[in-house]
Amino acid sequence: MLSLPPEVDRRLRRIPWFEACGSAFDLFPGIKQQIESVDSWQAAARCCVEDTWEHATAEAQAALTVRLTEKFPSEAVQWNALAHAARALVRREVGPAIDRVMSEHHLPKAFRDCVEWDVLHALMEEAYAAQVPSAFFRQLLIIYEAGHWPCGWVGEWPAGKLLVL
Repeated sequence: MLSLPPEVDRRLRRIPWFEACGSAFDLFPGIKQQIESVDSWQAAARCCVEDTWEHATAEAQAALTVRLTEKFPSEAVQWNALAHAARALVRREVGPAIDRVMSEHHLPKAFRDCVEWDVLHALMEEAYAAQVPSAFFRQLLIIYEAGHWPCGWVGEWPAGKLLVL
């Protein structure tokens, strides 16, 4: 029976959620995509609802589930139960930081939706890492761990650049 890694809740609690947004960064260890900086919360909020970002994250999620269902169907049937547990964990551990930032920067609900989607799928990639070595969302989690917000995509998926505040 698959489950979320036991240390994941501690990992989420240690993240300095959004504390480095707006500050400079050079590179993030383990990130394979090219990265471009976004200069403001409002610009980042616009990026997170653009079709290119929605397409990139949807394609990354679809690639994970397609490979999983094709190669590991018995593990794939556990997806919904794992996703339910991961969603509850994300809301509990990340929700207060999301609420704080939404209030401080007057961000739309799309901000919450994007962050929760990213972190949820990072946890799902982590849970299924032994079966399917997907890493897109786990790479996004590295950016969150550095206090930044991966908020968009420039270019045609999978080529292109990741946008980060």
